[in-house]
Amino acid sequence: YIYHPTFIIWVKDTLKDRQQVKVFVDLALTSCEESDFNISRITSLRSVCNNLAPLIFDVHPKCSYKKFMNIFDYVIHQIVDLENFLETFKEASNLLHIWKHLELTHSSVGKSTIQELTDILEVGYFEVNHENENSDDCIHLILQNSAISRTYNLEKLRDLQSKIALIKAESTVTQDIHFFIMIFERVLELSLLVEKLKKLGHIIYVNYIKEFPCNSAGLKVLVSEITLGNTKLNTWSNILDQARQRFYSLNIYTNMQIFVLRRDLKLFQTQNTLNPQIVHLLSMVNPKITKENIHRRLDYICDSIVTTQTPFIEVNDKNVPDSEDSLDQFPCNFSENDREMCQSLCKDQSIDITLTIVGIQQFKRDLETYTEEDLLEFCLNNEGLMDVGNEELEVETTNRIVSDLDDSLDDLTQQSDENHLSLESLSLLLEGIRMECKKVPRQFPNTCKPGQPNLLFVANYEMLYFVLSQYLLSQDLQSFPSSQEILLCTDDTKVEEIDIFFRRA
Repeated sequence: YIYHPTFIIWVKDTLKDRQQVKVFVDLALTSCEESDFNISRITSLRSVCNNLAPLIFDVHPKCSYKKFMNIFDYVIHQIVDLENFLETFKEASNLLHIWKHLELTHSSVGKSTIQELTDILEVGYFEVNHENENSDDCIHLILQNSAISRTYNLEKLRDLQSKIALIKAESTVTQDIHFFIMIFERVLELSLLVEKLKKLGHIIYVNYIKEFPCNSAGLKVLVSEITLGNTKLNTWSNILDQARQRFYSLNIYTNMQIFVLRRDLKLFQTQNTLNPQIVHLLSMVNPKITKENIHRRLDYICDSIVTTQTPFIEVNDKNVPDSEDSLDQFPCNFSENDREMCQSLCKDQSIDITLTIVGIQQFKRDLETYTEEDLLEFCLNNEGLMDVGNEELEVETTNRIVSDLDDSLDDLTQQSDENHLSLESLSLLLEGIRMECKKVPRQFPNTCKPGQPNLLFVANYEMLYFVLSQYLLSQDLQSFPSSQEILLCTDDTKVEEIDIFFRRA
């Protein structure tokens, strides 16, 4: 410590405190060449600074000798291997020229990152695009104007988020950094929500694509879209569950297969174009299905639905918004206490409703318990975030995107449109096709008890033979088991496939 004063002074004056040491080391690790040698040198600096932090940062130049020795004794007792630490200390101090070079490099990296963030908040917008099958390529940040043309994918966005998080402790644009992190987290949340709705086969979300500007208007619309999406998720899950309980044939198909059937059967009904894949899917219900039979059934089902007055599915009114005011409703995972806290701050403190919702969502993720005082502190600390962005752009964007949300309110429980058969029509069609198929009686060995699970252990190489042998006692020996009777599981088998298999049981 005494023999390397230049190194100690540089650490104290340049890095200033423990947090700055962490930022410096993390930035060094991300920017250095990935070799064991470089990583070892950087970690030696972290080890020295962490162990000597009380001596470097807590000792005042005018502190007493007694206080200094107390701190010194504490540091010595905290070091596990003193001899090894002294070697590490010597190595770190001898590399002072490298630390100075890295400090200059990081200064320029920080400036470029801040400029990058400024450009994003001025002209950037997020695109959530689930039209393709690759879930890792569904989020993009696009910067586009006369001077800038740049696109970030999810991987680049996460790298940018890491750099921003590392420099925020020493940045002069803390508010902009907090806003970017907040809106990016909301975009990630929306993307995961859309992915869930897509897997459920919701017709609005299978080919979902929307844009959200990086300003306070975009954040407000994002929160509204997430709230609406959560409501749709609960409602559509409820509809599917009730439909599967009511109609056995739906349990032969996954949610995405049901979506494909609804889409392609509507195309067949309107344009008389039948996808061969649909014939294959319907043959799982009736192996002898024909194009003419499908057409006849479609006409019959549509005529009968027009004349019937019986509701198809009862939907819980609590999950269905009935007006434009629903855009101001809270997410479905908010408790009554959460709602009261938000409403109280909006009424008494004139806090923006979007900011209260964002605060509660962040608390739910990071804290076990929280109070209204915690929420008020969060809102006051981040109140300026709701003013980020160009005012004219915000008004234009809000009008356009909120209009899209208003249009989608009416189809919350929508079961059909001009491009998709209703879930009711599909269910009745499948049941009709199933009734036309002769049911093969099955007789199983006495070792299997009907009406309850039977666990049998068989070697892997005998699995298929054993399964088929269970059907040899059936009266019709020519009939192999159908796809709806057997599920051969592998590591890739989805939980949904197991769920609908047990629904068929």
